[in-house]
Amino acid sequence: MTDQLRVLIVEDNHEDMQLVLHTLRQGGFRPVFRQVIDAASMKVALEEDSWDIILAGYALSRFSALAALNVLQQSGRDIPFIVIVDTVGEKGANTAMRAGAHDYVVKNNMLRLVGAVRREITEAFTRQEREKKSLYLDQLNQITRAAATILDDERMLRTQANLVTKLLEADGAYISLWDDLHQVAIPTAAHDVMHRPYRQIQVQNGEVTLTHTVVQSGYPLVVANSQDSPYVSKRLLQKLPSNSLLALPLIVGEQKLGALIVTYSTQHSFSADEILRGEQAAGQIALAVARMRLLTAEREQRELAETLHKVASALNSSLDREEVLNVILDQLLRVVAYDSASVLLLTENVLHSVAYRSLHPQVKRAKTLPVNDLPHFQEMLQTRKPLVMNDTAVDKRWQSASGTDLIRCWLGVPMLVQDKVIGILNLNHTQPGFYTEQDVKVTTTFARQAAIAIENARLYEQQQAYTADLEQRVQERTRALAEANERLKELDRLKSKFVSDVTHELRTPVTSLKLYLDLMSQVNSEKQANYLKVVKSQADRLGQLITDILNLSKLEVESTAVTFTTLDLNRLVETVVDEHRPQAQAAGLQLDCTLAVNPLFIRGNHSQLVQVVTNLLTNAIHYTSQGYVQVSTQWDEAQRMMLLTIKDSGMGIPEQERPLLFDRFYRGERTGQLSVPGTGLGLAIVKEIIDMHQGKIELESKVDVGSTFYIYLPAVSDKVS
Repeated sequence: MTDQLRVLIVEDNHEDMQLVLHTLRQGGFRPVFRQVIDAASMKVALEEDSWDIILAGYALSRFSALAALNVLQQSGRDIPFIVIVDTVGEKGANTAMRAGAHDYVVKNNMLRLVGAVRREITEAFTRQEREKKSLYLDQLNQITRAAATILDDERMLRTQANLVTKLLEADGAYISLWDDLHQVAIPTAAHDVMHRPYRQIQVQNGEVTLTHTVVQSGYPLVVANSQDSPYVSKRLLQKLPSNSLLALPLIVGEQKLGALIVTYSTQHSFSADEILRGEQAAGQIALAVARMRLLTAEREQRELAETLHKVASALNSSLDREEVLNVILDQLLRVVAYDSASVLLLTENVLHSVAYRSLHPQVKRAKTLPVNDLPHFQEMLQTRKPLVMNDTAVDKRWQSASGTDLIRCWLGVPMLVQDKVIGILNLNHTQPGFYTEQDVKVTTTFARQAAIAIENARLYEQQQAYTADLEQRVQERTRALAEANERLKELDRLKSKFVSDVTHELRTPVTSLKLYLDLMSQVNSEKQANYLKVVKSQADRLGQLITDILNLSKLEVESTAVTFTTLDLNRLVETVVDEHRPQAQAAGLQLDCTLAVNPLFIRGNHSQLVQVVTNLLTNAIHYTSQGYVQVSTQWDEAQRMMLLTIKDSGMGIPEQERPLLFDRFYRGERTGQLSVPGTGLGLAIVKEIIDMHQGKIELESKVDVGSTFYIYLPAVSDKVS
C-alpha cells in the first residue's frame, strides 16, 4: 500500500525530476507533484495548493534552491524543504542548511531521499501539532486569567466571548445566563459590536431557546443548519443571524448557569476536537459565572442549597421516578414543614398521586382527583402560579373530602416542563396560616426538581424504548447482512462451479476433436469420411455450447435493460411450432398445436420468448422417441395469467432429478445413456427468461410416459379478454 505525497518539485531538468519521482515511488510513496522552475511559478503553487514537502535542485538555469527557500520563507508556510545536490560538495549543502533547509540529498545516493522525506514530514507534523497545542493552551489560559482578574462581571463575560470567538475561529460567541426561578434565559454578553444588541434582547415567555435546551440536557448541542432547527427561535435568529451553531451548557456541579453559544455565518461542520475545545472553554466560563453567583448569593440560602444539592444528587443517581420523588419529599421536609405532602401528575384533567408522605395516618391519600371538581386546582392550572389557602375552613375554593378534616393550611405549586403544567406539588398543614412567601419560594424550587425528575424518568423510559427498538433493528439488520453474506458466498460458489462446469464441458468436445483429427492423419481416405462426421458433430456441439453460454451471460448482463413490448402469445407460439414441424416429422412424431380462440396479449421481449418456446419444443422432440408433442395456449382463470403448455410422450424425468433440472449444465442420467444431444443449458436459459418476465414454470412428468411443462406469463391487464 502506498502513501500519497503532495510534493512541490523545484527542478527544470526533466530527467532529474523523473529520478526524484521514481525514487519516491520505489520508497512506497504515491507522489502528487507540481513542477516549478522560477519564483513566480513557485509563489502561485504555494498559494493555490498545500504541500507535504518541497524538493529543490540546487542549481537551475533561471532559479536555485536558495532562491526557492527564500520564496518559501517569505510565504510564512512551514513546509519541509530538502535540497538535492549533484555532489557531496560541502559548500552548496552547507549553504542551503545555513539558509534554513531541513536536509539535503546527494544525487548519487538517492536511496537516502525516502528516509529523509519520511523523517521531515513526521517532524513537521509534530512541530505543527505542538504549535497548535501551544496556541490553544495560551488562548485557554487567557480565558482562565480573564475570569480570575476582571472583577466587573459584564466586562469579564464580554472578554470571554471575544476570546472564545478567537479560540474556535468562529464568527461570534454569546453568553446567556439561566434564571432558574423563572425558567428563562437572560442574554448577558457577546463578542465585540454584538454585545449591546444582544443584551437588549428579551426572551418571550415560552420561547424556544438554545440555553433552555442545553441546560436541561447537560450536553452540547450542534446545529448544522439553524434555519431548520426546532431548538432555535426564528425571532431570535433574525436578531442574531447565523448558519451553524454550537451551544454549550454552562454547568458547575448541579448548577445550571447558562449557555455559551458559538456561531458561524456559513455552513460549518463541527469536529470532535472543536466540540471538546468548546466544552473546555465553557467549563472555564461556567466557573467564572459560578464565582459571580457565589459572591452575590444570600447567606440564608445555604441551607436550602445544601438540601437541593441532595435532591439533585438523587436525580443524578436514579432515574426511578417514584424513588426520586420520595427523596424530594423527604428533603423538602427538612426546609419546609408539612403534615402531609404529595406529588400529583396531570392526565386529561385528572390528577394522579405518584408520591406521598404523611405524618398523620388519619390523613388519607387521595389517589385520583378530578380537576373539574376542585376550584383551587383549576385556578393553579390556569395561572400556572403557586397558590396558598391559609385557612381551608373559610376558603370557598376548598372542597372537603373524607380524610381531609385535619388539613387547615394548603400550599400548591404547579410543576412545569417547558412552560407546560405536568402536575402539582402540594403541602398540607394542620395549622392555619402556616405557610409563608419563603415557603412558597422554597417549595417552588422543589417543584422544579420534581418536574425534572418526572421528565428525566419519562425521557429515560422513552430512551429505553428507543434503545430496545434500536437493538431489535440492529439484530434484524445483522441478520439481513448475514443472509446477504451467505447469498454472496452462494453466488461466489455458483460462479466457481459455473467456471468449472464450462471448462469441463468445453474440454470434452475439444478433446474429441483433437483425437479424431489425429486419427484422420493416420488412416486411409475411406475412414476419414466417417471421422469427419464425428468431427463435425463435436464442432456443432461446441458451437451450440458457446451459443448457450453467451445467451446466459447476455441474460445476466441485460437483465435490467431488456426492452418489453406488447405481444400476442398465440402468434409467437404458432410461428415457432411451424418452424419445428419438419424436425418433428423427421423424428416420426405427431406435432399438434392448439391455440386460444382470442389473442393472448403479454408484455415481453420477443426474441427471449421465442427462445423459451424453441428450447422447450426442441427438448420435447429430442427426448421423445415415438408418439406426440402437443403445444397449447389459454387464459388460466385461477392463476390470472397466460398459460403455455408443452406436453410430450417421451422418456419422462425421474423424480430425484427434477430439483436439478434447471441447473446449468445438468443433464439427466438417461440422456447420457441414450446419447441425446444437448448442452445442459437450455432449461437454465428458459428459467432465467421466465423469471425476468415475472412468470413461473411448473413440471409434471412420469418416467416412460412423458413430461408436461406449464409456463405462466403475466397478462396485459387492459387487453385481457
